[in-house]
Amino acid sequence: MKKLALLCSMIMVLVSCKEISGVLTVSQDFSANVNKKCGWNPFGSCDPNKKLQVPAGSYEAVVDFSSKNEIKISMKANSYKENIVLARPKNFEFPANGDFILSAAQVKQSFDVKGSVQTSVWDSAPQRGNESCTYTLPVWVCSADGNGRPYCHYENQSVWGYRLVEYYNRNTTRNMSADLMEGQRSLARFTGAKTDSEKIYTYTSNCR
Repeated sequence: MKKLALLCSMIMVLVSCKEISGVLTVSQDFSANVNKKCGWNPFGSCDPNKKLQVPAGSYEAVVDFSSKNEIKISMKANSYKENIVLARPKNFEFPANGDFILSAAQVKQSFDVKGSVQTSVWDSAPQRGNESCTYTLPVWVCSADGNGRPYCHYENQSVWGYRLVEYYNRNTTRNMSADLMEGQRSLARFTGAKTDSEKIYTYTSNCR
């Protein structure tokens, strides 16, 4: 049963995880299509198909795959940011564990993307403590009716309380590495990881 729960957690992280932060190490200068949103421009000088020349070096990067239509690589150098946009093939999902390959034609870039994902799940030691909570309590309240006469009745109100809980934390780490490939040569490599934690309750007392 616990193995099944761990498997479900690994599947769920693919849904909940929308981006991974890491480093993009560029070994050779390359060009890429970037996200250039053009508003109304009377001079018509905005090019929605702008090309970005990426020089060799290391950059802070975030891979964002929250969209069903595109995968965005956000790069940062000093205070300057730019987005490389990869088209996302229909029904493509990153594996929980395994390799993936996207061709240049699929991502609408001049390079292929070849990478792998490793997901690990582990549970913390059991923990116990008190947590704040709310519960409903009938409270006797009085007010005046339309004629000014007092009117009293019970009214359910939410009040703060505490409950005893027992739980453990389920931690899921997703490691991703991906190469931007030109033939058999790697132009750049992204490496990143993200850890999510979920509190799993094994016991909760009544709130009071």
